[in-house]
Amino acid sequence: MRVLLAVLDPAMRAHLVGLLEQRWYCVDTVETAAQLGVALGTRRWDAVVVEGGIDVPQIQSSGSGADDVIDLPAGEASVACVLAHLHAVDCRRGLPGDGSLVAGALTLDLDAREARVGNRRVPLKRREYQILKLLMRYRGEVVPTEVLHENVYGWEAAVASNALHVHVHHLRCKLGGEFIRTVRGGGFMLRCDPDVG
Repeated sequence: MRVLLAVLDPAMRAHLVGLLEQRWYCVDTVETAAQLGVALGTRRWDAVVVEGGIDVPQIQSSGSGADDVIDLPAGEASVACVLAHLHAVDCRRGLPGDGSLVAGALTLDLDAREARVGNRRVPLKRREYQILKLLMRYRGEVVPTEVLHENVYGWEAAVASNALHVHVHHLRCKLGGEFIRTVRGGGFMLRCDPDVG
């Protein structure tokens, strides 16, 4: 899930970035309402976290570039509230009640951030998890390389041109090659056949 933080306080911004990256979210940041306006005009985020001091009337309108807007509350409970809200955003995106995505023999546990093929546990690295999560959300559909790239790497990331393909290769080695299909010139697709695996 890709999150945009619009937070004035540098210490709070850094703290939130660290916590969200530990939970394997892809995080971008802006510091002003003007930067936020530009950012919202360039792409969509799964969630935008906005500190109270930033005036954001453009977020309230439809087509704002944000699927979910979270006001950063003041006080010590603010971080816990944001994390709970982001978890709820993640879980309501078509997940079964147990917080996992399932495609045939493949299961992705969003809380543990690991996959299982049948009964075999498959530990994942951060980028592998992010790629697999997006492919599983759109299982059976082609996910363009550009969409994967922008949802796995933030603005600040220096990314080698073949990095995404390397992560997909490692993912295939861990899961078994039959799950992820390359669609030449299009991107990648997670096969959703019930007997795969």
